[in-house]
Amino acid sequence: MAYVYFAKMNINREIYDVYNGKKNFDKLINQLVEGVWHGSASIFDEKGGEYKLFGVDNILDENYLMGHLGYIKEGFHSSFDRENNKAIDVFDKDKLDYVAFYFNYQYEIIAYTTSSKMRQKNFLDIFQKLIIANSDIGVEFIPQTNSTNLRREIATFKRLKRIDLKIVPSNDDKDPMQDLFGITSTTMEEINANRIEQNYVSTQKEGLDKNSEPVKKVIQGIAEGYGEGKFIGEDTSGDPKEIDSSKTVPFRQTVAPYNSKDKQTIASKGKAGVYKILEFRRRE
Repeated sequence: MAYVYFAKMNINREIYDVYNGKKNFDKLINQLVEGVWHGSASIFDEKGGEYKLFGVDNILDENYLMGHLGYIKEGFHSSFDRENNKAIDVFDKDKLDYVAFYFNYQYEIIAYTTSSKMRQKNFLDIFQKLIIANSDIGVEFIPQTNSTNLRREIATFKRLKRIDLKIVPSNDDKDPMQDLFGITSTTMEEINANRIEQNYVSTQKEGLDKNSEPVKKVIQGIAEGYGEGKFIGEDTSGDPKEIDSSKTVPFRQTVAPYNSKDKQTIASKGKAGVYKILEFRRRE
């Protein structure tokens, strides 16, 4: 079984210009969409492989893009010659490995599949770089967490010793950061930070109060796509336990392997997933 993963996009490089009225958020989104839709710039890895967006469609009346992200590098295709009982290797200067994506730019959520060349976090890093290359806008994607599973996992801690957070500024001009994380986007702007890391640590026997309001707010902030978190402590047996909001409990949808590269299928899965994410947020 293959999976469709989700992530929240946050504009980070230009976000303070948006807060100050120097740039318009909707215009930045339009510029970003145009770059992904029509941009032709590629990026290259240290091995000479090329990452490139292709086959991108803009469904204007539904505010989403769908397409493919490919990794192109010379290599060999292998097949088996049954008649002569041997392998046949054919050289291809443009051997392609690719995945499909759906990007809802109204809600700033991307859905995507993975491959041997593009894992979950790797895809997001590559997509961020391609956005910069094609639209000159800096963004950061935060993997979407299954908040129900995250709460369930946190409840299994006998002792929660530490919470490590990575927080990015909100696209929302109402600035929910103070309520969720106890820090304002204004504070982040004053120190010119695109990202802040917070740690909550307890050396006491009881550990951190996992049922406290601040911990609940942290979980809510992660669920809404403003940050990632690691929760470290001990389980009921006293053994070490660690939960990574991005890796341990990602929000994902299943897809048949034979459909995992089909952009229409991923768009359909993406729409359903975005609807569920928005429902989760409304219930928070």
